[in-house]
Amino acid sequence: MTVTAARRGGHRRLSESASSTPALDAEVLLAHVLGVERAQLLSRGDAVLSPEQERTYCAALEKRAGGTPVAYITGHKEFYGFDFFVTPAVLIPKPDTETVVQYAVVHVHTMTAAAVRAGMPFEDIAIIDVCTGSGCIGLSVARTLYSEAKIGTTQLPSVVLTLTDKSDAALTVAKKNAAQLISPPCLIPVYFACGDLLQAVPESARYDLILSNPPYVPTHETAQLLADGRGEPWLALDGGADGCAVIRRLVPQAYAHVKPGGAFICEVDTRTASNVAATCTKTGFRSVTIHTDLSGRERVVIGIR
Repeated sequence: MTVTAARRGGHRRLSESASSTPALDAEVLLAHVLGVERAQLLSRGDAVLSPEQERTYCAALEKRAGGTPVAYITGHKEFYGFDFFVTPAVLIPKPDTETVVQYAVVHVHTMTAAAVRAGMPFEDIAIIDVCTGSGCIGLSVARTLYSEAKIGTTQLPSVVLTLTDKSDAALTVAKKNAAQLISPPCLIPVYFACGDLLQAVPESARYDLILSNPPYVPTHETAQLLADGRGEPWLALDGGADGCAVIRRLVPQAYAHVKPGGAFICEVDTRTASNVAATCTKTGFRSVTIHTDLSGRERVVIGIR
């Protein structure tokens, strides 16, 4: 079987499935099996797959046809320009979540500038990513800040990062991603804590930035969402009857652990953004704001202490 035949055959097979992007999925899977970039497939059209490559590709197509996401088959997903290792133990990073990273980086710039103006520059900034999963939010923020400081585009403090999750399996994935993205000479201390929300860290711990993409899908919708065979972890999706059960516990914990002037930045369901913002205000956060994601939907709530 040639590469061209494999592409066309994969497209046909996935067109018969629930895949909304059969051609793209087939090409990504084929490129992964061949160990090449997707863009190289056209120039390699006449190349012949080995028997093992053909078997592996056909097996990958069947997994995708059965509902398994491409990222779980390849073990990789791009997020904020970085390559993340993923398994079914963690949610697949979504483009909308990049909004959390963007606002986190902006807030660090704002805090740093204010401190410099006041003659009290930061020596380091403590960031924690709660319900971290793959670590995509916290690691993307830390790596972006490090890269900006390294090329001298801005004066930024050193970052100390903590990643927490209730799932040991998720933290194993986050640790692997940290080793790939935050490795020497990128000298960013990264700590890991397993536990329920901020109960995973000492009561005395305080952070300049608390980030989270917590479970916020209503329980009945979680069941419907996972019925297609995508295999994402229930624990990372189920937000209780109204989708806000976890967030209602997280907000007061975040308030207790964030430093004065620090920020709590949380991804939420667009349908409950105003309720989450109201909870933040009631808890004591000031300057509570709601921001939209890449699709223009209210998706991020920010509260300042």
